[in-house]
Amino acid sequence: MKGVIFTHLQEMVETQMGFSVWDDVIEACELGSEGIFVSTFLYPDEELFAIVGALSEKAAIPAEDLVEAFGFYLFPKLHESIPVSVFAPGSMWEMLDGLDSIIHMEVRKLDKHAETPRITVKSSTDNEKVLEYRSDKKLCRLAIGMLKSAAEVFHEKLSISMPVCMHDGHDCCELVVTRDA
Repeated sequence: MKGVIFTHLQEMVETQMGFSVWDDVIEACELGSEGIFVSTFLYPDEELFAIVGALSEKAAIPAEDLVEAFGFYLFPKLHESIPVSVFAPGSMWEMLDGLDSIIHMEVRKLDKHAETPRITVKSSTDNEKVLEYRSDKKLCRLAIGMLKSAAEVFHEKLSISMPVCMHDGHDCCELVVTRDA
C-alpha cells in the first residue's frame, strides 16, 4: 500500500486522538517499517491492517468504524491532490462516473505498482447509482467513508447502503448511493 495512505492515517490519529495514541499503536504493532512512512514508498498491506487492529483495541472502536472514519478523513486530501486538468467533476454523480475510468486509471498510469480498487457503476438513474466494488484488500468501509465525505464536498445529501459485501462471502460489494429528496 502506498505510503501516502499511512501518512494520512497518522495525521488523522494524531489530530483526533493525540500523538501518544499513534506512538502506542505503532509500538504495539512491531512493524517492519517501524512506523516511519514515506508517502511515495510502498508498504505491506498487513501493516495497515495491524495498525487499524491495534488502534481499534486501544480506542475501543470497531475496526470497520475506524476504517470508515479514515475514508471520510482521506477523501478531501486525495481530492485536493487531483489536478483539475486531469479530472474536475462538477457533481457527485460526475465523480462517481469517472472514479474508475479516470481517477484510478490516472493513478495506475503514474504508479505501475498501484493497486486501486475496481469501482464500476453497475446501474444508474438520476437519483440512485449502484456501484460494484472489487478489491483484494476488502476496504469497502473505506470506500463508504470516502463517499460520505465526497457528498459533503459536493454539497449532496445522500444515503449509502451495502446490501452485498465481500466480508459476507460475496465476490464483490455493492454500494447503493441514493440522493436524498
